[in-house]
Amino acid sequence: MFDDLIKSMDADLITIFGTAATWGGNAVTVILDKDVVRANDYGEVTRNAFEMTMQRPTGTQPAVGDTFALSGSNYRVDRIEADDGFILKMAVSKT
Repeated sequence: MFDDLIKSMDADLITIFGTAATWGGNAVTVILDKDVVRANDYGEVTRNAFEMTMQRPTGTQPAVGDTFALSGSNYRVDRIEADDGFILKMAVSKT
């Protein structure tokens, strides 16, 4: 029950704060963040110029090298940063 509540909340937040994009010919909603700094459990710090967040799709998942079209620009997936089964976060580069 709690997982269903969180999944619903995640979807609502992406709908409210997201922007329309196209990925693999499909319309999706994503949140694009700039200048994201991450620190891992070992204290290593990385900076992503862009990070994209979306609700995890059923079926085919975005993969490294895939391209998203968003607001007149294209963004290529460099790596998957996080995937909790509901939300997918990707480091992306503007191409």
